[in-house]
Order: sequence, then C-alpha cells, then structure tokens
Amino acid sequence: MKFLGDENIPGELCRLLRAKDIDIIGIREIECGLSDGEVIDLALKLDRMLITFDKDFGELVFNAGKRSKGILLLRFQRKSIAYIFHKIHALLNTGKIELNNSF
Repeated sequence: MKFLGDENIPGELCRLLRAKDIDIIGIREIECGLSDGEVIDLALKLDRMLITFDKDFGELVFNAGKRSKGILLLRFQRKSIAYIFHKIHALLNTGKIELNNSF
C-alpha cells in the first residue's frame, strides 16, 4: 500500500514511516499550496491513499463525489510526532483491515 501525506503530516513523520518500510511521500516533498481537490487528484494520479488530519476531504469525497484511492483521516490529538507515528504504525501492522478505496 502506498500513501501520500497531506501538508499537515510532518516531514519527519514521513521519514519515520519510510524507515519502517511504509511507502509514503509527503505532499510538501512534491508541491506546497495545493487545494484539497488538487491533493485528492494528485493522490489518485500517483495511486496513493491520502493520510490527513483534515476533515474537509470527507466533504469532497462524500458530497462532491471526488474519486480517491482512499483517505486515512486521523482523528486523535497530535501530541507529538512519535505519538502519531506509533498510532499509524500500529494501525498499518494489524493486517486486519482493508484500507484501499475506503475513508
């Protein structure tokens, strides 16, 4: 599974996830300042699931009908990069859920 980290996903977090063999690119590594619609389009073009803290993507997917490879909406406090890393890493290592094409 491949991921695209939204602008609100810190670059250091992307580096930590890559060190654990998680295929993630941060949007800031590609281009900053894209609209949410452009971010979804880019993730789809790159065949990557989006990871974000931004609830607005739900509006685009469910109400505006934007297509996506899937969106992982993080709904917990951003206590630290290590905290976020452990939450994401634990989720991805459960092997019990299918994330592709889901929200």
